[in-house]
Amino acid sequence: MDEKAAKKKPVKKIAGVVTLVCMLLASVVSSLMLRGTQEKIIRLEERIAFMKEECVPLRFEVLKHKDSEIEVELAAYDCLTGRKTGESRVFSLRGEELFVDFQIIRLSDDDFVFFPSGLYTDIMAMEDAEKLFSLYDENGFPSIYRGLIDGLPEDEQKELELQLSQYFAMIKEGWQGSSSGQYGTSVHDLKSVVQFKKGFTYKVLCHPHTGGMEIVKE
Repeated sequence: MDEKAAKKKPVKKIAGVVTLVCMLLASVVSSLMLRGTQEKIIRLEERIAFMKEECVPLRFEVLKHKDSEIEVELAAYDCLTGRKTGESRVFSLRGEELFVDFQIIRLSDDDFVFFPSGLYTDIMAMEDAEKLFSLYDENGFPSIYRGLIDGLPEDEQKELELQLSQYFAMIKEGWQGSSSGQYGTSVHDLKSVVQFKKGFTYKVLCHPHTGGMEIVKE
């Protein structure tokens, strides 16, 4: 064995050890991150368990429905307190049938969070839907869940506020759910209104313990 080969062996051995240590550290960090995420999901589930069987994060009033034109005014509401959050917005759409799109994150068999995401009609493509996030975007936090964290100790409040804000950001960016369930699974739920009438207010009724939703006239 020549001198050069003799020198290379210790270098390769050291490099192998460094690589192994890096892999172990990455595994530990990944495990801690996953455990931290799962713990946050569990704490969020515990808060959702206090919610009633139904909540109303969105209401809309039909202002006009004539000549294939629909004009509606929408507003978001706190799922816990029922208080209006943010400002109402008026949307004018062409079509006869109205669709409201929600993105729903399933945290467990009994815990779901709802995010109103889009509004469109029977002659509009889903990708052209009017986005609804601005109705309840409170500096990146989904204000429809403000009541869920109010009254908690400051550290818990900040933690759950961050968790809900992260979900909200992922939804706004088009996240379609984690196949592993690590961050929960996400689905779209469309509800349509055909027989809606001018001057009436409708509410979107969500069920946080079953994941179901429906549109009901008030």
